[in-house]
Amino acid sequence: MAKVINLPKIGVNMTEAVVVEWLVSEGDEITLDQHIVTMETDKAAQDIYSSDSGVILKILREEGETVICQEPFYVIGEPGEDISLLISGKNESVKKLPSQLKSLVPKSSIQGETPSQRIKISPLAKKMAKENGIDYHVLSPASPGARITEKDVEGYLQGLALPQIQTKPGLDSGEPAGDRELPLTGIRRTISDRMTVSASSIPRAVLNLRVTAEELLRWKEKSAENGNKIGITDIIIKAVSKAIQRHPLINARFDGNKITILHDINIGVAVDTERGLMVPVVHHADQKGVLEISRELRQKAARARSSQIQNDDINYGTFTITNMGMLGIEQFIPIINPPQCAILAVGSIEKEVVVDDNDQFQVQRRFWLSLAFDHRIIDGAPAGKFLSELKKILEWPILLAE
Repeated sequence: MAKVINLPKIGVNMTEAVVVEWLVSEGDEITLDQHIVTMETDKAAQDIYSSDSGVILKILREEGETVICQEPFYVIGEPGEDISLLISGKNESVKKLPSQLKSLVPKSSIQGETPSQRIKISPLAKKMAKENGIDYHVLSPASPGARITEKDVEGYLQGLALPQIQTKPGLDSGEPAGDRELPLTGIRRTISDRMTVSASSIPRAVLNLRVTAEELLRWKEKSAENGNKIGITDIIIKAVSKAIQRHPLINARFDGNKITILHDINIGVAVDTERGLMVPVVHHADQKGVLEISRELRQKAARARSSQIQNDDINYGTFTITNMGMLGIEQFIPIINPPQCAILAVGSIEKEVVVDDNDQFQVQRRFWLSLAFDHRIIDGAPAGKFLSELKKILEWPILLAE
């Protein structure tokens, strides 16, 4: 007998998810625990598995749509079953099925669009079109018969935006200025909520320190000559884990009436993605070498940028690093990632003229570190000792071998 399957709740905090990609189509036979669809929560991608066996008679939510947990998701049953009463909401046995179920049926079905007439479009492109208020039926792929991609959507948006920018009317003209609204959904909403909590509830203090990068860069260059490609951030992760071992209070969290100093040292690194800021975590960084850290970070960052990151990749971070040096940003004040105690901002490496101990001028490559910390957990002096320890390690990276 046909029945409606609701979107299951995965994890305590999951309330809704966006359909990224259906791996099955209407008419396909599925088995119990088969991976049938990929969803995106506010944190990461989630694989959804079937809770029963049978034939997919109707898919109720399209790729790109947001589905609330326990809402109708798809219909399963035997081949050829009549489900007209089921999806019309007249079957009283389906108590959770809303009367407005027609709005849940894919638009292609409502409009009478046949499978051969359906638009070929990637899930992310469809989602981008929806978020920008674009009917994807008006989009065109790069070549006839190809699938519409995110670049095609971006091209369409640029085509709309350029005339608006060039002809934007004055404030007194009374004409619309061509503003474009972006809905606050998914990861963007999570970032907004967490940063608001951080800025409004954490008494933040900031310490700044310049670091000489000569030995750090020599080590990086020597590693490259030996066929081991590592980045400055990889070395900083290891150096931070070393400094935390000597100053563990910086690796703590505030739990209302107590401060918990964490045993594990899990270093998160802020990564810019098309969906917003994500923080892949290198777990147990203190127990790993720089090469292992580098490989792990590259893999997790790649998954973050390709929307394939999993909860395990971003959970349990105890300290965060954000590096904007590659953008030429010399110094900035970061926002703490709650409930962590601190976040380290890394600026660009610049050449500076300095005076040495013999009063001689030298040109050195240097960069800024900015440590933002929760003053409820740690005071300025111990935070300063941590930052000074980190500077010492980075200026003499041989200390990482100790």
